[in-house]
Amino acid sequence: MHEPLVSIIMPAFNAKAWVIDALSSLIEQTYRNWELILVSDDSEDYAEILPADRRIRPCRSGRHASGPAAARNVGLLHARGELVTHLDTDDLFHPERLERLAPLALKHGAALDNMRIIDFDDGNLIAFLFDDSRSSLSFDDALELNHPFFPVYRRTLLSRWDEEISFAEDVLFNLRAISRLNRVPVLNMPLMDYRVRPGSISCSSGSGERAEEAYCSIIGRLDAFGMGFSQGRRRALRRMFERKARLNRSFLNLKDEIDIKSFAEYASILGAGHEEEQTCS
Repeated sequence: MHEPLVSIIMPAFNAKAWVIDALSSLIEQTYRNWELILVSDDSEDYAEILPADRRIRPCRSGRHASGPAAARNVGLLHARGELVTHLDTDDLFHPERLERLAPLALKHGAALDNMRIIDFDDGNLIAFLFDDSRSSLSFDDALELNHPFFPVYRRTLLSRWDEEISFAEDVLFNLRAISRLNRVPVLNMPLMDYRVRPGSISCSSGSGERAEEAYCSIIGRLDAFGMGFSQGRRRALRRMFERKARLNRSFLNLKDEIDIKSFAEYASILGAGHEEEQTCS
């Protein structure tokens, strides 16, 4: 049976304190034909703490704090695999993730699982990526998600991450790839832990303000030149980012009054049906 090489792209910024757990989750994979492109985007020498595994290939972004999009693009240039996915330094793959998703991605172009969203500090479950039973994901389905997601892709589907976008660049990357497919198969089981860590880009002080600025910037770019999407999908994307901006604004207005530590937890509890009106112009 053909087992294609899976390239896993991991940007690293001040991540020595927790990256070993992410690396261990890769070494424990039951699928053996993978490579990790670990892209240092800081001044740290990660080579000194890496496990002795030839599949782990460290490199540097060439800049300091260039951002996850730029670092991932460097990783994509170094990747040799027929299949590509990405893993952040504070997240974990379950042991069978690549074994289960790689064959589906090879056949259908991409594949996804029902990821767990976990509190980094206490390990408590915040939510699952999907709150219902499903076997596939369409472009329109993906527009309704409030959490990041990490498909395994055929390399030929992928374009670059948008380096000029400082937040939600992964959303655009995934939607651009999914727009080239009819539907993406979903294994309705958790094969990855997305860990919500205080101090990360999405959970640090000021992240809500950065998200609001990014959403409005993306809407302006969609209106101006489409960002590689068809006209019909631009309108759908605009509505999605307006919805995200409303939900984010609601969180910013309430976060000092409610006992919720992160936007991920807030989105899971509140849902899209209770958002306050807030649009970008």
